[in-house]
Amino acid sequence: NESFTNYRHESINKQSLSQNSIYDIYIDNQSNIWLGTYFGGLNYVFRNPYNITTYSPTYNQKSKLNSEIISSIAESKDHIWIATEEEGIAKLNKNTLEITPLTNLTKSNLIKDVYIKDDKLYIAQVGVGFSIYDINTNKINHYSYDNSANRSIEDVNRIFVDNHNNIYLSSFYGVLVSS
Repeated sequence: NESFTNYRHESINKQSLSQNSIYDIYIDNQSNIWLGTYFGGLNYVFRNPYNITTYSPTYNQKSKLNSEIISSIAESKDHIWIATEEEGIAKLNKNTLEITPLTNLTKSNLIKDVYIKDDKLYIAQVGVGFSIYDINTNKINHYSYDNSANRSIEDVNRIFVDNHNNIYLSSFYGVLVSS
């Protein structure tokens, strides 16, 4: 039998979750937990569920996020990549904790998912398809696909890359797989 503990927002406890609606859960390389919330910003749980830091538009200037709707989180060597549903992508420097908004990186500011493989950030966007950003060269390529019925697949909800570098895109038209 599994036992579960329910961690929730408690208005009188600043160390609790900032919001109960959780969009994404990410465990980083140090086993810390990152929680993307719907209108509560980014919650960082440092190995202890009672030690929660919230990054949001109201947080301190250096670590201020530009959106409170966090849809997805990914990690590279030096950064935590934060996808938002209002203001595109931001990156948090893991050493300085400084957050840099990258609002002009993508064609859409409504980002549904981010995924990192081989120093490339794969970005699922609403209305414009997906993008691949090379973290080392800072170059980005944008892609939009048509399915066999000639209907544009522009609203990409999730993105995944397998060990053979096939790209999987989920949308309202099913799953599209590159080969």
